[in-house]
Amino acid sequence: MNISLDGQVALIVGGGCLDGGWGNGKAAAVAMARAGAKVGVLDYSEPAAIDTVEAILKEGGSALPIIADACSEAQLQAGVDRLTREYGTPSVLHHNVGIAELGGPLDTTMEQWERALRANLTSLFLSVKAVLPGMLKNGEGVVTAISSLAALRWTGAPLLAYAVTKAGAIQFTQSLALQYAQQNIRANAIVVGKMDTPLAYRTYGALTPEEKEATRVARNASCPTGKMGDAWDVASMSVFLASDAARYVTGTAIPVDGGISAKC
Repeated sequence: MNISLDGQVALIVGGGCLDGGWGNGKAAAVAMARAGAKVGVLDYSEPAAIDTVEAILKEGGSALPIIADACSEAQLQAGVDRLTREYGTPSVLHHNVGIAELGGPLDTTMEQWERALRANLTSLFLSVKAVLPGMLKNGEGVVTAISSLAALRWTGAPLLAYAVTKAGAIQFTQSLALQYAQQNIRANAIVVGKMDTPLAYRTYGALTPEEKEATRVARNASCPTGKMGDAWDVASMSVFLASDAARYVTGTAIPVDGGISAKC
């Protein structure tokens, strides 16, 4: 099996990690660079994007930071244009943007609803619009969107806006995959389960160290394996889907969740 991205240009939308740790986007960017891709790391936070790029450059990979708002069509297009000038037409789009806020239909504000819609779904739409023409021109392309277990089932907390928008990301990739299957464009979603990443704890608001540890213990206990996954579990699947090893995998949503989606 050939798990290589040699000669590929990958755009990671949401490739930084604000907390300085390892989020799904940062790990995916580093993993794709290790597999041979030239990587554009797009993030609205300049320090976060640069942190990821420096991690790649330190290992001898090729990467450049792209500071842009993924909800801005103009900024996204400018970022894609820059990546194309530096490395060539993007052949891989990895969409990792996501915000999650607690709330059901009565306590989610209109502002929160619209923020989730723009961040989790509109940014995916705009990212695809920016890269798809180049992919079609070159006759190949891979789009991977990070979705969530919350898109499939209740996860124990009210995350209405997040759940609905991440479910939309699954249908978005399925529609994209089927419309462009004969043009050699593949699109899939990764359904991420409970992960030990910085985003997982930001969802709960400001936690004391003791509260954070208690949350970690509870989340681990809820997983069939007895522990959460981490960003590298998601990154490994991301590299696989971007590679020729997954050339017949398209239009699907693949759980990376330690079996929790099969749990009653």
